[in-house]
Amino acid sequence: EKLHPKRQQIVLNEIRYETPSTSTFVFSKKGGGNLPPFQAGQYINLFVNIQGVSTARPYSISSSPLIRDKYELTIKR
Repeated sequence: EKLHPKRQQIVLNEIRYETPSTSTFVFSKKGGGNLPPFQAGQYINLFVNIQGVSTARPYSISSSPLIRDKYELTIKR
């Protein structure tokens, strides 16, 4: 449970606009520290509340598994 919690709070730190239709969202752990380790190709389920509507969607992690203080998600519109 400590190594891979079922849910954790993350915060959006940066948005990089890679192309007109693709952006990379950079998240870190709320309160700082390392995020759980992952292997290349793994994904996370992102739970968000948009204008009062809760939704969840899986996204592949695009950052290096060697970097533990952030997750990068590159998403095409």
